[in-house]
Amino acid sequence: MQHNLYPEVFGCGDVNGTPLGKTAATVKMSVPIVVNNLLSVIQGREPTARFNGYTSCPLITKIGSAMLIEFDYNRDLVPTYPFIDPKQESWFAWKMKD
Repeated sequence: MQHNLYPEVFGCGDVNGTPLGKTAATVKMSVPIVVNNLLSVIQGREPTARFNGYTSCPLITKIGSAMLIEFDYNRDLVPTYPFIDPKQESWFAWKMKD
C-alpha cells in the first residue's frame, strides 16, 4: 500500500496497483495496515505490516442465493465468517450482498 517511487505516499482502493481486488472489502482490510505503516514511517521506522491481498467477491447464483468468496493473493480461501461456507450457496450471503 506504499508507493514504489514515493515512500511517503500510501493509498487504499482503486488508486493502488494491487494485482487483485479493489473492492470495499479489500479497503476495509487494508486500511489498518496502511495506518500502521504510515505511523511507522512518520516515526522514522521501517513499515512492517504486510497486506495478504484479501478480497471478497459475492457471486449471485439466483435470486435469494449467493456465494461469498473471500481469497488472498495466493488465491487461498480466507473466509471471515465461519458460518458461511464459501463453497455453498446461501441465503445469508445473498442478504449480505443485497
